[in-house]
Amino acid sequence: MASCLANNRTREAIKYCVECQGYCCKECTDIHNGLPGLKGHALLDKSNYKSSSLQAGLPAVPTERCSIHQTKIVDMYCGNHDEVGCTTCMALNHRSCADVQSIPDIVDSKFQTTDVDKIHQTLQDIKMMIEKIIKSKQRLIEDLKKSKTEAVMAIKDFRKDMETILEQLEKESIKELEMKFIEEESKLLEEKKAETELDGLKQAVNDLKKSEGNKAQQFVSLKLSLKSIAETEDVSCSLQTSVDADISFSFDPAILEFLEQLKTFGSVQHDSATDLRSPKTTVYSVTRIENLKIRVHNDTQTCCVYGSCLSEDGSLLLADNCNKKIKRTDIAKMSVADDCSVPAGPVGVCCTSKSEAAVCLNNKTI
Repeated sequence: MASCLANNRTREAIKYCVECQGYCCKECTDIHNGLPGLKGHALLDKSNYKSSSLQAGLPAVPTERCSIHQTKIVDMYCGNHDEVGCTTCMALNHRSCADVQSIPDIVDSKFQTTDVDKIHQTLQDIKMMIEKIIKSKQRLIEDLKKSKTEAVMAIKDFRKDMETILEQLEKESIKELEMKFIEEESKLLEEKKAETELDGLKQAVNDLKKSEGNKAQQFVSLKLSLKSIAETEDVSCSLQTSVDADISFSFDPAILEFLEQLKTFGSVQHDSATDLRSPKTTVYSVTRIENLKIRVHNDTQTCCVYGSCLSEDGSLLLADNCNKKIKRTDIAKMSVADDCSVPAGPVGVCCTSKSEAAVCLNNKTI
């Protein structure tokens, strides 16, 4: 039967091999009879094995191999620890146990078929629970993958928003640059006056040359030329003050400094999956804040509370370190009900029963 089990086959057992400690089907029995090394094995059948507890007439012996000592059969039971094992396991781990017996000897008294049904049902219940947990975990993994995809899309959308802002900043910067260019270009276009003055000078030179031989005309041309020279000198002075034909852009270094300090666009939020076997925790919020005066008439130092706890009756115990006292306060009346002096400064207090509390002192005592 062991070879059948190893090959994942189920067949009716007709023999039991004492040496192999296992059941044999007809094919396994033929192998035993055919191999020289197995011919000496004792094969028992229904006719030569007596047991009132066996329906099939074959011996009720375990066939399970020990997971630790794989050459041994799990055929021993320790009643002290309610554990099964092979003979080696019992010799090593249960040597001092008094109730160690062979399983075939005690199976009729210890084993009830109803126990199998109970264990089977328990196994089924646990199996269903594990399957439920696996399905829940798989659903959580799918939700996690979905949330990751959504987070990646959010990052990409955020970048698009940034690109939109950057594009707007780029447009405004170029617009400002264009306005500055037009302003500077208009200044440089004023140099056309020089061309006009140059034409006037050329005309004065020609007029002065043509007036040769006519002193009266030469005198007029001379005076007009002097006037042109004076006007040209004034214009040239204004033209020489023009700025250089250059324009540039200086970026704001604070923008790059800010971006270089960033590692990511933001922070990754993670909501841990709640344990399927544990209740969810509750998030509390502050609904009211009250001032509680805890100074009593015989306090010699400024009150300094190092620890606190609530008692079963609703009182609040406070560890006043500087005054070496445990003070019990009435929260409803917002006042100190009574106090108790301790040998040293208390640094912590914890209720241990309805009428007792453990106090940790700064002299390393409780």
